[in-house]
Amino acid sequence: VSQSRYAFVDAGNDRIGVGTSSPTEILDIDGDAIRIRTAQTPANSSLATNGWTLGTISWDENYIYVGANSTHIKRASLSSF
Repeated sequence: VSQSRYAFVDAGNDRIGVGTSSPTEILDIDGDAIRIRTAQTPANSSLATNGWTLGTISWDENYIYVGANSTHIKRASLSSF
């Protein structure tokens, strides 16, 4: 088990904690936000065509995209509030 100022690695349980020294999931972030820095718009809804796998997440100006099943990407529309 190694620890630094920003992250905690629990190698025995294959878990990483960000802001926590006791992660309960593979990646455990103790904070109120996460950031994906670069926008990505999939060319179509096919996981394979886009080189995605189940659980891949991206965004662009209009949608959030998720690899939601074994073959397709689904999207949710974004709106101002």
